[in-house]
Amino acid sequence: MTLKHTLDARRYLVLAVAAGVIAVALFLVATIGQVQAVIDLIAEQSQETAKLKSLEGKVVQLQAVTTPTIASQSELVNLLLPSQKPLLELLNTLNTVSTSAQISLDSFELSPGELSSQSAQVAEVPNVSGTGVLSVEFIASGTLGQLNQFMSTLEQTTPLITITELSLRSGLEQKAKIKTLEELLAEPYRAQLTIESAYFTQTVDAALDTQLPTISADQERILSDLAVFTTTITPPQTEIIGGGLQDLFGIQLPELEQK
Repeated sequence: MTLKHTLDARRYLVLAVAAGVIAVALFLVATIGQVQAVIDLIAEQSQETAKLKSLEGKVVQLQAVTTPTIASQSELVNLLLPSQKPLLELLNTLNTVSTSAQISLDSFELSPGELSSQSAQVAEVPNVSGTGVLSVEFIASGTLGQLNQFMSTLEQTTPLITITELSLRSGLEQKAKIKTLEELLAEPYRAQLTIESAYFTQTVDAALDTQLPTISADQERILSDLAVFTTTITPPQTEIIGGGLQDLFGIQLPELEQK
């Protein structure tokens, strides 16, 4: 009986030890998983806290720059350097400035490229990275004073316009006669001009955690200088005026007549 009791006691002891080892192992597995989850959660919380502080700092910076002056400067920059080909804006400016200077414009030659989409490429000369150039050639007729007023105003009006070529000749037949200064100033002239208007072609991307750029002293001076520019507002074109099913080229298609 003593031997049997001893064997039973040892068996129970082994089972108890095995059960204890299994319990400890299960506890450790569960605890390690929970500890790792807590560590990951703390690390993620630290990252989110840093991002939140960054966003709060950006909100403070945005509140500091949302002034009427900054807003007006932003609108002026967008008018000076639009993000699409400024064909309509350029023609509107030419019409407004020429009317003000009392001169006439004719013989227009445009190099706009494809106008079907904003991303269409323009045949352009090398220019500043991130910008495209729309080139226009035309002839302006008027006195020297009118032409000077036209060109001076043109380069101080939106969109950003640069006169790249200029040739001037008298609008009257030349005669072998010495003219006074008053006669020269009153004489009509024809100026053949080539102008270029720049537009922005880059895509602007910004993440929420990106720091706001700082404006340098030179940039602030340039923004102040832009205040002298005259703005011309071109209404957006939202519809096609005219058109219809007219046979403009004399093709006489039956389906057009049926419609």
